[in-house]
Amino acid sequence: MIWRLNWIRDLTTQPPQLEGSQLGKRNAWLLLGALAAIVMAAILLRFVDLAANPGGLFGDEASEGLDAARLRHQPGFHADFGV
Repeated sequence: MIWRLNWIRDLTTQPPQLEGSQLGKRNAWLLLGALAAIVMAAILLRFVDLAANPGGLFGDEASEGLDAARLRHQPGFHADFGV
């Protein structure tokens, strides 16, 4: 019966603890690796097949916003949206 309960004892034992400086270095490397993975994924998703992906809806969204503001505040202004 005792041989069947050995796996429970193995689950409850603590793994060996690392010293403070080793734990800090390990966490720093894990953080650096996670950051590098996120940056590489962002670069991959941004630049893969960039020529085939369309740009924004408008070439310059800021100019469209300025035209909308002028349309509202300047009488007689007629913006050419969609041209």
